[in-house]
Amino acid sequence: MKLRLPWIIAIIVTLVLGGMAWLAYEAKTLEKRFASLDRKAQTERLLQISLETVNTELGRLLQPEIDRPFYEYHETYAPGLPEEKRLNNTRTSHPLAPSPLQTQTPGWIKGYFMITPDRKLNTPAQDKQILSWIKETPGLLSNMYNKAENPSAPVVIPGETPPRPTNSIGTISITEQFETDPYIPVVASLPHGSFFAWWYKNNLIFMRGIRTTHGYYTQGFIVEKQTLEKLLLPLVDKHLPKPALNAEHTLGAGNINRLPITLAPGPEIILPDMTARTRALNSAILSIYLIPGIAAVLVIGLLIFYSRLVRRRDDFVSTITHELRTPLTSITLYAEMLEHNMVPDSKKHEYYTSLYKESTRLSRLVENVLAFSKLTRGKLRGRQDCDTGANIFNQVVDKIRPRLEEAGFTVSLAIAPQARILPIRTDIISLEQILGNLADNAIKYGKGNEKPAIQITVQLLPRRVLIRFRDNGPGIAFETRRTLFTAFSRSAKANAGKQPGIGLGLTLSRDIAKSIGGDLSLESSSLTGACFILTIPA
Repeated sequence: MKLRLPWIIAIIVTLVLGGMAWLAYEAKTLEKRFASLDRKAQTERLLQISLETVNTELGRLLQPEIDRPFYEYHETYAPGLPEEKRLNNTRTSHPLAPSPLQTQTPGWIKGYFMITPDRKLNTPAQDKQILSWIKETPGLLSNMYNKAENPSAPVVIPGETPPRPTNSIGTISITEQFETDPYIPVVASLPHGSFFAWWYKNNLIFMRGIRTTHGYYTQGFIVEKQTLEKLLLPLVDKHLPKPALNAEHTLGAGNINRLPITLAPGPEIILPDMTARTRALNSAILSIYLIPGIAAVLVIGLLIFYSRLVRRRDDFVSTITHELRTPLTSITLYAEMLEHNMVPDSKKHEYYTSLYKESTRLSRLVENVLAFSKLTRGKLRGRQDCDTGANIFNQVVDKIRPRLEEAGFTVSLAIAPQARILPIRTDIISLEQILGNLADNAIKYGKGNEKPAIQITVQLLPRRVLIRFRDNGPGIAFETRRTLFTAFSRSAKANAGKQPGIGLGLTLSRDIAKSIGGDLSLESSSLTGACFILTIPA
């Protein structure tokens, strides 16, 4: 166990430190991961709110264009111009044509256009600027013609490959037979076709097919991306710090109003204050640190405690074996010599005395071990003797006096007047064992004076009796006091073999004192010798 314990502790410490390092890494990145998840959730929430706002506003802008009739796109009709500047033409004198005051070109539309069944491009009257721009933009007119015939046709931009796919609404058929006489007024069928949109560079082209008596016309209008951004982005910048409109060429769930436009939230989303959550998270992380740390300390402490128990057990076995063998060897040797008449008559009394001493020593040793075993199992003493203080303490001291005087000590007993006459209830046998163990320790370690002496004083205090057991020896070293009442602590000293004993006397004495309701301690203020204080209930 002694060899394996350092390795076990090293493995536990390594595992704990590794676990804490992993927890530190997780704790360091956890807040970032939470912030990323929060930012994503906040972005989705704000983007949804912004999309609803943008969809509503763009729908409001597009609705008049959806409702705008075929005649307002005609080449001889100029929305927003005074009536005297309009041109009269038989093809626009239809009962469904709106009055001049009902039409006005919105400022957010770049221009209107119309493609006739014979693939001619024209614009409303007086709007020659948009006509020129369409014709001068490379590839735009050819794409418009292709889209007029097939809205699903890919957009081909010169210099870009491959062609971009596009999603569109509706198709236009040109296989029907229509009126070809140009002098017959053009009459459009209701309702008109649905608009579809497609991008050409940074311009969004809206187109729809309209069936008339003279064939299928294609009408539409053009909106610049920059114009859309000026109209829509200010509506959502309070939610999204740096929003943007992205031109898409396919339709999806995130498109605005089912158009090839998406709303981008921008790089940074402002998160709400997370201080409270951060504090709670730090508290949880601290708890996670503490739990394995405390567990590791407990495990290491238990291992150290267990190793000490194992060491004490080994020391106890070694010491008890030595302490038992010494008197047993002496008893066996003296008995054998007496049995075989190997001892002269003048020495027999000395041998009998030695036999008695060794057997008494062996008896006290066994008694201490048995008493310690009972007390460690929680078996308290329940004996109660009642007598005056003088009778009790004279009886106890008389039991230990012969051993002390034989060892060269003088013994004095001083009992306070009140303690002498008042009755005391206590266990006399326990008192004898406690003072007997103190006497044995004094005999072993208290002979530093030429005239060794033991002074026992008894005082009566409220509810308790105080007994001082003092010697005039060398005293107890300060570094030894910490383990003075620890079981088997004596056998761990370097000089353990110089004096007989197993290191149970003081431990057993304190336990016995506590079992009868008292306590045993070392008086720290003692100047000379060692002074033990025993208290028992009065």
